[in-house]
Amino acid sequence: MLGAEARVEVLRSDAVRFALHSRQRFDIVFLDPPFHAEWLARLAPLVERLLAPDGVLYVEAEQVAGACGAWRTVRSGQAGQVCYHLMRRGETDGT
Repeated sequence: MLGAEARVEVLRSDAVRFALHSRQRFDIVFLDPPFHAEWLARLAPLVERLLAPDGVLYVEAEQVAGACGAWRTVRSGQAGQVCYHLMRRGETDGT
């Protein structure tokens, strides 16, 4: 729909396994881990390996998350029971 086929690569994988073995850096990473299992805390150290220095992290969680490792929430909201966050390295939204 966006006409970006030549510029976009979508990967679907087990996040931990992929992060441990990937040598690629990405502009954006989407994390939608299972709720109530502390996955964000487990994945936070691995995000550093995956994101480009100016990369963006999109996270869905069961509660508001101010950070994921070095990435801080710059925008957030809630849809039903899902809290969603857009994060950038070292920045905060001030809320």
